[in-house]
Amino acid sequence: MVTPAVTPVVTPARRRIDRHDWQRGGVYAIVGVALLCTMDMLAKLLVQTGVSGVQIVALRTFVILPLLLGMQLVRGRVGELRTRRPMAHLARGLVGTAAPVLFFTGLAFVSLAHATIIFFSSVFLATILAMLLLGERTGVHRWSAILVGFAGVWLVVGPAGSDGEKLPGYALLAVGALCYSLYFISGRVLAREDSAESLVFSYNLIAGVVTLALLPWLWVAMDAQALLLLLVLSLLALLGHLAMTQAFRHAEASYIAVLDYTALLWAVVFDALVFDGLPTWSTVAGAALIIGRSLYMSTAERRHAAKLIGTT
Repeated sequence: MVTPAVTPVVTPARRRIDRHDWQRGGVYAIVGVALLCTMDMLAKLLVQTGVSGVQIVALRTFVILPLLLGMQLVRGRVGELRTRRPMAHLARGLVGTAAPVLFFTGLAFVSLAHATIIFFSSVFLATILAMLLLGERTGVHRWSAILVGFAGVWLVVGPAGSDGEKLPGYALLAVGALCYSLYFISGRVLAREDSAESLVFSYNLIAGVVTLALLPWLWVAMDAQALLLLLVLSLLALLGHLAMTQAFRHAEASYIAVLDYTALLWAVVFDALVFDGLPTWSTVAGAALIIGRSLYMSTAERRHAAKLIGTT
C-alpha cells in the first residue's frame, strides 16, 4: 500500500538541500514507490485466491517486526522504542491496522488503479482532519485543491459506482482511506513526544497482536506458492518503506509527495500486464486532476515556505 505523503510546512534548515541530495531523494522515492506498488500487485493476486487482508497484514507484520527489533538491538537503541502515551499509541495502532486490511480486502473487488486513486483521497481527508482536530489553518488554496482532488476521485468512482460487484470494494477503500488519514494525524501528534522508532514499532506490534487475534476466524490455507508470494510481499514492504524514509531524509516532503503519484503509473501498468485491465477515460481524467492538484499544492507550499524564510 503506497501511503501518500502529506506535505508539512518545511523548516528553513530543510530548505538548504543541494541538488545532488534532491536527485538522490528522488531516486529513493521512485524506487520506494515501485517496490510498494509491486507489493500491492502481489497482495491483489493473493486476495483473488481467497487469502484475507487480515492474513496478509498479520504475516507481513510477523516478518517485519523481528527485523525492526533486531535493527534497534544492533544499534543499541532499544530504549527509543518506549512510549510515553501507550493508550494513544493503541488507538493509532488500531486505525493504522484497519487501513491496510481494508485496502487489501478492497483489492479483490476493484482494479489497482482505482484502489490507488481512492486511497490517495486520504491526503485530502488528512488536511480536513488537521483543521478540525489540530486547529490548523486551511486557506482558499487548500480548500480549492481539496475540492479538485475529490472531483478527481469522483470521476474515477462515479461511472463505476453503479456496478454492484465493485461497490463493496469502493466502500472498503473509502473507509480505509479515512483510517489512514486518522493514523497520519495521530502520528503527527505523538511525534511531538515519542521517537519515530517508537511510532513504527508500536504500530507493527499492535497490528501483529490484533491480526493474530482475528486469524482463527479468517485464516485461509495457503500453498507453497502463496506463502512465497507473501514472504516476497513482506520484504518489498520493508524495503519500500526504508527507501521512502531515505527519500524524506534527502529531499523535501513537497517534492516526494509529487513522486508518490508515480504509483498511479505502476498501478495502470500492473492492471494491463497482470490483470488484463486497461484504464477508462474517466480513470485517466480523474488521475490527471489528482496529480494536477498535487503539483499545485506542492508549488504553493514551497512558495509559502520561501516567504516564511524570507521574513526570518
